[in-house]
Amino acid sequence: MHIRLPGTLLHYVGHSDALIYDAGTVRDALSMLVQEYPPLGLVLLDPTGQVQRFHSLFLNGEQLRNDELDRSAAADDRLEVLTAIAGG
Repeated sequence: MHIRLPGTLLHYVGHSDALIYDAGTVRDALSMLVQEYPPLGLVLLDPTGQVQRFHSLFLNGEQLRNDELDRSAAADDRLEVLTAIAGG
């Protein structure tokens, strides 16, 4: 699975765009990602391991809810993380 992060999160992964994981589910891929980059886990996930409410996940263009993270994943799937930004 290929994971794409928004610019606001790229510094947590050393600005790498090669985030590729051999995972069976979306949850497994996220787990591998935050295991490799622990500081990212602190901003991406809440204390219970759920995706923070201000991040949205899209699997191959389809938005996922937190209860859909156990959806199976293939090597060529693409997971995009979008982050809401507020300001004024």
